[in-house]
Amino acid sequence: MEPEKLKQKLKECKGTGKLNLSYSDLPEISVTLIQQIKNACPQIWELDVRNCLLTDLPDELAELRTIKSIKLNTNKFTHFPTVLCQLPRLTTLDMNGNLLVALDDSIAKLPVIKDIDLSGNRLTVLNPAICKLNTLVSLNIENNALTFLPEEIGYMRSLSRLDLSSNQLYNLPNSLGKLAPLQKLDCSANKLSMVPPSMGHLKALRDFDLKYNELKEPAKTKYSEGLPKFLEFLREEEERMRLEELERMKPVGTEVGSWLEYRLKVNQQEPKVDSKCHLRQGHTATVGGARIYVFGGVLLHSGVKTNDLFVMNQDRMEWIKLEQHGAVPGPRDGHCAAYDDARKQLIIFGGRDASKRRLNDLYVLDCKTLQWRRPNMDGNIPAVREYASFIALSPNTVCLFGGHGSGQRYNDLHYLDMEHFTWMQPTIAGTAPSPRQGSAMAVQGDRIYLHGGRNNFVCDDMWMMSMTSLTWVEVKTVGRAPPPRHTHLMTCFVNRQKEVRLYLYGGTDELGGASNGMFRLSQLELIQMDTSDGPTAGVGG
Repeated sequence: MEPEKLKQKLKECKGTGKLNLSYSDLPEISVTLIQQIKNACPQIWELDVRNCLLTDLPDELAELRTIKSIKLNTNKFTHFPTVLCQLPRLTTLDMNGNLLVALDDSIAKLPVIKDIDLSGNRLTVLNPAICKLNTLVSLNIENNALTFLPEEIGYMRSLSRLDLSSNQLYNLPNSLGKLAPLQKLDCSANKLSMVPPSMGHLKALRDFDLKYNELKEPAKTKYSEGLPKFLEFLREEEERMRLEELERMKPVGTEVGSWLEYRLKVNQQEPKVDSKCHLRQGHTATVGGARIYVFGGVLLHSGVKTNDLFVMNQDRMEWIKLEQHGAVPGPRDGHCAAYDDARKQLIIFGGRDASKRRLNDLYVLDCKTLQWRRPNMDGNIPAVREYASFIALSPNTVCLFGGHGSGQRYNDLHYLDMEHFTWMQPTIAGTAPSPRQGSAMAVQGDRIYLHGGRNNFVCDDMWMMSMTSLTWVEVKTVGRAPPPRHTHLMTCFVNRQKEVRLYLYGGTDELGGASNGMFRLSQLELIQMDTSDGPTAGVGG
């Protein structure tokens, strides 16, 4: 560039902060030029060198630390200039129309980049390193030669505009369904026959271009009906595929009398970690949706208390040892647990720790992130205890009854407000059940049912409390009542005729023996069910 013309350009830059050297056939940006820019334009924020002959950028460019935007369109770059990563304010990078065939890992080091244009290059692979740019809002890789995308692209948490048009893509990664901020996606002129059904959950998506692809039916017709219907179709397709996968992976049980016996698998995720859910007692097994969460207890083969967390997926009958995070509860047994279905949380309370100290602490596990927290509790906090009964009554309320404390057993009842973690002890009329531990508790509608448990004796009585009238009533049943037992299970079931049935199973009897008996309470009549060929009796706490 002629000196006078450059002088004029630098003078303009001093006033605007923009230096336009485009269409000047510059073969390089020299160290001398950078020094001139520093002297004339100390606050330069945009450098425009489009349509030149550049093949690289000098390391000295890093001295122009105020640059926010660089336009390198239509030059001769074959590799990514790493010096760009040393510009702390760079938010916009335009490199369309160059000769880039690959990106190296250094592109992940652009600290505050928001907009990248790599269209019209020769990229055949998109380096996953670019997916680490958490500040990136817009990415244009139109008109390259990409045949696939890295799965990591779905984790770019700020990306709202993505242009993939005019490539050679045959499919898209499932992770695109996680790009929650995505508003505009151009996939036109590729070779797509279908897109991931997970993309049906992109609520922010307003513009999705799939023209000039090879979409198969029914996706092709659904796309022609407009974006809302197409996204709805994708969600339905995802659910169909999920159910098909569940059916395909569904374990087959072996008939044993009136029971089905399943052989559980172990998902060994870490080769050097024992992922087996060993026999234990004093643990909790809590149903949450299609999963059963097992926490803590005493391992029978070693006598050691643990704070392991396992999940058993009932769809696959498979044990998985989960990696826990956050404020993980210490090893314990005799604790109680409930599942908060509204928030998908597991709640545990109390128990006895490894030093045999009884507890009244409360922990909450987010079952999606596996993050534990110990919330601050208010109100009338229950005293330390083990083997209390614990059950969720409603989306915001959990109920705790009884348990064995320091030198005594309890028959108190407490409510926990799950929204504010406030305990309250309601005033209840009627004659309460005697103090006890290890009772079975179930809820149906506005009624809480309580059966058995242990104090100085093992109990066989049945109680009911209405949450409306807050009155305890002993339920007098007919039929063959279950023998006295504790640490057993009880649940309510409503059949197709909307008849309420109460089922009771297992437990420990007066002599310390384990039971595998099952009983059903129907219209205040107890019926013993045939479980002679059922599961082996298990000893509770």
